[in-house]
Amino acid sequence: MRNRLIHSSWWVLSLVFGSIYGTAMTLYSLVAESGGVASSALGGLVGGVIFGAFMGPVTARQARRQRSAIGDISPHQVSAVMRASRRGPVPVDPELRAAALRAATHQLDANLRQRTFGSVLFAALTVASIVFVADSPWWLLATGIFLALLAGQWLTPRTIRHRIKLLTSSRDEILHRDDS
Repeated sequence: MRNRLIHSSWWVLSLVFGSIYGTAMTLYSLVAESGGVASSALGGLVGGVIFGAFMGPVTARQARRQRSAIGDISPHQVSAVMRASRRGPVPVDPELRAAALRAATHQLDANLRQRTFGSVLFAALTVASIVFVADSPWWLLATGIFLALLAGQWLTPRTIRHRIKLLTSSRDEILHRDDS
């Protein structure tokens, strides 16, 4: 699904993210907060519209930048390039390897640009969720999620740098590594 989203328009992304968020908030309100069906659905709808209106354009802009970084490759190769930029065997095809390297380099740059803001945001959300644990044990789940996202701000660049190193390996090194 992630690779399909890279080609989606902002309004499709808004619908996707808004629907997921709205449904999750409706279910949360029904189960954890014991809200009524009508009020839960209304809250989920309003929350979904607001979340979708924000996330759709932001994600579309990020996808445009990612497509631009990848370069001119055929649409059916996008999945292979995006996968190769994250994991799996390094492509032997120099064009795909170069596109995967551009994608990984772009991702590293984006992660490093956002790291300070992301770290402050997820640290603040972690502290807030710890404070709210007294109100509901569901905040323990939120605390775990925010801690994982905070850790990701610092661990992800290291992983991407390792992948970039693999993608810049020579063809002979790749073939030798595959034989082992």
